[in-house]
Amino acid sequence: MTADVAALVGGSSVFLFDFDGPVCNLFAGHPASRVADTVRAALAHRGVQPPDALRDAPNPLRLLAWTGEHRADLLPEVEDVLIAEEVRAAEKATPTAHAHEAIELACRTGRGVGVVSNNSEAAVSRYLRMHDLARYVAVLSCRVYGHPELMKPSPEPILKAVSELGSKPSSCLFIGDAVTDMEAGARAGTTTIGYAKYPDRIPGLEGAGAGCVVDSLRPVLDALDSDGALR
Repeated sequence: MTADVAALVGGSSVFLFDFDGPVCNLFAGHPASRVADTVRAALAHRGVQPPDALRDAPNPLRLLAWTGEHRADLLPEVEDVLIAEEVRAAEKATPTAHAHEAIELACRTGRGVGVVSNNSEAAVSRYLRMHDLARYVAVLSCRVYGHPELMKPSPEPILKAVSELGSKPSSCLFIGDAVTDMEAGARAGTTTIGYAKYPDRIPGLEGAGAGCVVDSLRPVLDALDSDGALR
């Protein structure tokens, strides 16, 4: 595994990080289930009930996607609620071990660094500023307001980040923790590392085409440290 990580790191001039998971636990202090309940309440206020499959779903992004597909007239109102909740969560989020150091070292070794997230730019920016990381992250490619259909697994957020960094997908390494991240990376043409916080996520990440899967970002940090500045 270490050799695979070293090879992927050494061959990449751009590092792209998913946000919730690889950078931080966004909902550590403000649970996703609570955010989802708030989004459901916003829908209920307008007399709308999501289908049974989403009635108790803890993922607010699924509710946003459903709203965009089935009740586009309510999308701005629902997304504004979600953004406010994501920002609140960002203020209580906890860092993923070794993530901040990897972001800083990727930048200091001459790599372009971006964050590619299905969360709102307001939330991501808030977290990066709070933790003094904004100076190392050149590009944010987050959820496009009013267009949940462009969230990963769409490759568009990754391709946008690659373009803004003046690079090409084959030179980029994307680190994500979800199957949709690996699918988006494959569609965009980047190499990928799957971050499996829990062992049961490993098969899904591998099946979705991850270049390798790690249960800690320590190997990524070590590879950056060993590889040094870009040649």
